[in-house]
Amino acid sequence: MTHYTDERFNGRPTTPLRVFKRDGTAVEFDTPFTSLAEVCDVLRNLNNEFARSLVAACENVRGPSLKQAAWAHKMATEVITPRPPRVELDADLRPVVDMLRRAADAQKRAPNIVLERDGQRVQLRLAGERSSQPGAVNVTDGRPYGQNQWFGRINPDGRFTASRTCTPVVRQLLLDLAADPAAVAGQHGVATGSCCFCSRELSDKRSRSVGYGQTCAGKFGLPWGDTSAADAADAAAKEAL
Repeated sequence: MTHYTDERFNGRPTTPLRVFKRDGTAVEFDTPFTSLAEVCDVLRNLNNEFARSLVAACENVRGPSLKQAAWAHKMATEVITPRPPRVELDADLRPVVDMLRRAADAQKRAPNIVLERDGQRVQLRLAGERSSQPGAVNVTDGRPYGQNQWFGRINPDGRFTASRTCTPVVRQLLLDLAADPAAVAGQHGVATGSCCFCSRELSDKRSRSVGYGQTCAGKFGLPWGDTSAADAADAAAKEAL
């Protein structure tokens, strides 16, 4: 095993450093520290068993392993890096919770909504009865658990608990969805050609017109449009040929 020492690596290791989370995901970062002594000065102030073990490894005569050194730099860097302020959301989002609850009663699998705005993917999923927060709606970027970005939680009473990674784009999307679910869902479907509730391609012209399918409209309690907009679009496309 290769051990890290300031003498061997001239203080600061080659950047960017890389650590691996338990699920195998790699996280790269730059360290502002130039010595293990600086790193340990920060970690000693943490009431954390892992931090104490890293300090002990750093102070060992052999020095820490490369993996331990990387994690020590990572923890110390996070301590001194200012966190972005929380995005507050003083609004009643119960219409979103009610819509997902209605769908949960109409189907077996947990209902979810997948939307996209300004390049940001947002997934809203209703938590099941076995979860730590049953009946709440978790808001993430839709990636697998452990790799996803968590934006916050819509509580069963409609209050939104935001994480520090929640952006103004996500905030406004939630506000718009609560104010007019049909419009937001429809905009996504028209723009992408896929239903935001089931992710299936919209093949029926009435579904393309309103932006989501008839079955999902029934499950989520939303209106389903007529053919006028789709007919007009088809006619315009034929005239352009």
